[in-house]
Amino acid sequence: MLELQPATIRTLPPDTGESPPFSRPACGVRSCVPGKRPASGAAKRSAATLWRMAPTFLRRLPVFTLLLGACALVASGMAHRLEFDRHAVAAGQVWRLVTGHWTHWSSNHLLWDVATFAALGILAERRSRAAFLACTLASAVAISAGLWFLRPDVVTYRGLSGIDVGLFAVVATGMIRDARTTRHRPTAILAIAALGALGLKLAWELTTGSAFFVDTAAAEFQSLPLAHALGAAVGAAVAFFRGGAETPA
Repeated sequence: MLELQPATIRTLPPDTGESPPFSRPACGVRSCVPGKRPASGAAKRSAATLWRMAPTFLRRLPVFTLLLGACALVASGMAHRLEFDRHAVAAGQVWRLVTGHWTHWSSNHLLWDVATFAALGILAERRSRAAFLACTLASAVAISAGLWFLRPDVVTYRGLSGIDVGLFAVVATGMIRDARTTRHRPTAILAIAALGALGLKLAWELTTGSAFFVDTAAAEFQSLPLAHALGAAVGAAVAFFRGGAETPA
């Protein structure tokens, strides 16, 4: 006589939408999605490192110096529309008070102005981007205002030289402040000598009415020492109020 064993039925817990504890995927990898592999820990760390380094790199890159220098190259093709023109400004084209500084009379004039602007701009912007932008904009406005009110005989004006002098004053004055903080006498002597030479140059130009480094007869345009003096005054003021070296931001 055969004895039959009762059948056993295994009941499953109700589906609550949650995975049971200590459950693992059926396959022996972290993800069962076909064609998708998890990123390695090294790759994640590398991406995080690059993300942290990117802002520092961008802060130290003289972005505005490069952009404004490029603007001078672009403006050379439409100088008559952007130059400081007293009659055009009086007619309402007030942007010429700023854009006129990025126009030039010749390719040689453009080369020297932009090269000087790039060199001094990089030094100034790496010290303090805010001071660089303040000096550039304030010098442009101050020089145009000075020409408008103090030199009514000047009808047109072009060139970055006044702003260049302002940036020179920013860099040299900032070097003096840094040297006082670090007690580095050679740097202080060099910066004081540079500012002294700038002062002598400006005095000579204001007395003679001609530029120290430019042969105006060969250049076929007249230099305006007033623009250089105003740029120097703005640069020294910006350096004084902005303080010493800063991390560009």
